[in-house]
Amino acid sequence: MSYITAKEAAERWGISLRYVQRLLLEQRIPGARKYQRSWLVPADADKPEDLRKREKLGAPRTVYLPYRTPVPLMTQLYAVPGRMDLIAEKQQPNNELAALCGCQLSYFRGEIETAQKKAGALYADASCLDAKLGALFVLSSCAVYSGAVRQWNKLEAALAGMRAASAQDQSYIAFCRAGIWSKLWDTTHFPDWLRGGCFDPLPGESYPLARFYYLKFLLLTKIRETPKSDFTAAAEPLISQTKLEGIVISEAYLRLLAAIAYHSDGNDKAALVHIERALALLLPDRLYMPLAECSRALDFLLLRALRTVDRTAYECVVSLNKRMMEGWTLLHNAVLQRNATNVWTVREREIVKLAVRGLTNKQIAERLRISVNTVKQRLGVAMEKVNVKKRKDLARFF
Repeated sequence: MSYITAKEAAERWGISLRYVQRLLLEQRIPGARKYQRSWLVPADADKPEDLRKREKLGAPRTVYLPYRTPVPLMTQLYAVPGRMDLIAEKQQPNNELAALCGCQLSYFRGEIETAQKKAGALYADASCLDAKLGALFVLSSCAVYSGAVRQWNKLEAALAGMRAASAQDQSYIAFCRAGIWSKLWDTTHFPDWLRGGCFDPLPGESYPLARFYYLKFLLLTKIRETPKSDFTAAAEPLISQTKLEGIVISEAYLRLLAAIAYHSDGNDKAALVHIERALALLLPDRLYMPLAECSRALDFLLLRALRTVDRTAYECVVSLNKRMMEGWTLLHNAVLQRNATNVWTVREREIVKLAVRGLTNKQIAERLRISVNTVKQRLGVAMEKVNVKKRKDLARFF
């Protein structure tokens, strides 16, 4: 298929470039795609219907943000580590986009109370679907951090009440629901197309976030499979593509998921490569929450790496992770009727995870480079803490 530029399309159709750009943002030119920061239009595309005529007659029009994703900071909007503070300021002509970037920045920095207030105000005042969904994303993350069951239920009710103006909006809302529920490690809300790694139903700006949730779905559904070669085979090219596009937070999240998979398979050397790159992306702007979210799944590995490069960041991530896992456990158990526990130490949890996957005490000792007696002792203490007699019964506490 041959393509022309947005400017060439405007000249061919006899309309302004600004209006063509609006058509592209609203996904109203079939087959159009974004390459880096420019749009490409199919050379044989027909001129879309002029909705401005409808507007003059008073017909309602759905308004979208310039970046159609619930997390605009996970797009090329933020492409250079260390320059996050400039992002919201540059979006001031679009107040809702600026407000959404502001509350997301507060969350990524672990300023939960501030993020909660900003997102609540944005949701109440927002006039468009994108801003409301973005605010719900931040509020759901704050609910996980705080273990706020009532707030979570209200958010789910608000999400269920969202009205779609098009088939794409319907897919977009379903995608947001899947992402929000995956914060509790629940994959039941993932639509079939996202489970299969297809992002076509979504606006192009949502692809970097969709990569993250697709890989998260794969990781959660294959968490006890060893080795995770299918997951890493999918992850590595998506990481490379995201790196090429310069999408900082998305790349960091994808690398942390890859690190979890490698660590789970006992390949800590490969895991550390991704951890170190994620730290280089996140620390310049003090974006600590992605690290806090993934810290438990990486046992000691992430915190040891972090402590060597930034002691202040290490202390912040430890504190954020402790509070967040308390909230997550409370919310996860209440909403999903599960029995996840927060009573084990890092070492106990590390040993229990391997035991649940079927490793013997000797294999666990070799993997963790500790004695068999230490494995037996720590495993016994962990079982006593949750009052079980058999190793297989430990699985229900994750």
